[in-house]
Amino acid sequence: EYARRGIGLVDPDDGVMAILHEIADGNGPTQLVVMRGEPEAFGPPLDPSQAADLIGGHSTATD
Repeated sequence: EYARRGIGLVDPDDGVMAILHEIADGNGPTQLVVMRGEPEAFGPPLDPSQAADLIGGHSTATD
């Protein structure tokens, strides 16, 4: 599903280095977002009808 939406995996070495750098920086609270892909790929679909494929094609309405 991630690949279909254009979201790649973070290389494990890159992820480890990113979190170590964030923890080592003593300025302020630790905040970390590591991502690989277009930020838009992480958002909801613009057309609500596209959400069906995100939940396995099942309707969210009860019958």
